[in-house]
Amino acid sequence: KARVEAHFHGWPEDPLTLDDADTIFLTSDGTDRDEKNHPLYVGDHLQVIERQMKHGCGLVFFHWSTFSPMRVHDQITEWVGGHFDYETGNAPNHWYSAIQTWKAGSKFGTPDHPILRGVKPFSGQEEYYYRIRFRENDPRLKPIIVTRPPKETNDFAVGWAVERADGGRGFGFTGGHFYANWWNADFRRLILNAIVW
Repeated sequence: KARVEAHFHGWPEDPLTLDDADTIFLTSDGTDRDEKNHPLYVGDHLQVIERQMKHGCGLVFFHWSTFSPMRVHDQITEWVGGHFDYETGNAPNHWYSAIQTWKAGSKFGTPDHPILRGVKPFSGQEEYYYRIRFRENDPRLKPIIVTRPPKETNDFAVGWAVERADGGRGFGFTGGHFYANWWNADFRRLILNAIVW
C-alpha cells in the first residue's frame, strides 16, 4: 500500500507532513527567471528538504524543477545527482545546460537499473533539457534515459539516478513538457518506477 499526498502552490501548508515521506516528487517552476519561483529556494524550504534527505528520503526532480542555482550545486548533486545549470555558460543567457524540442527517441543508459524494469524505449515530441551539470566522476551516477538532440554529436543523459550514502535515492528527469506523453505507458512506468524505487 502506498499513501500519496499532493500539495499545491509550491509547498505544503504544514511542512511536518514531509517528516514521514519516503519520497518527495517535485514538479514546479524553475529558477532561471526568478529564484523565488522554485519552491526549494524560498525561506527555510531547502533546510526542510535537507532534513528529509538526512533521514534517507527519496527525491525526484521532474522537468523544470531540475533548474537550480550553482550556489546549491553541492546539495542538489548530492541529493539527485545533477541539475540544469543556467548560470555558468556563455552569453547572452549564461546557460551551460541546453534545451531543445524535437521528436525524441530514448535509449537506456543503464538497462538493468530497477527504474527501467518493464519499460520499453519510447519516443515522442518532447522538450528535453540536456548538458546537465553533474559532479565530475560521480561513481553513484547512473544514466537512465539518454538521447541525442538534433545537431549534437553525442548522447546526453536526460534521466539519471543516484543512491546516496544515507540510504536515500534521487532521480532527475528533464522531459515532461508535453502532457500528451503521459498517455505513453512506458513514459508513465518510467516515472512511477522512479518514485517507488
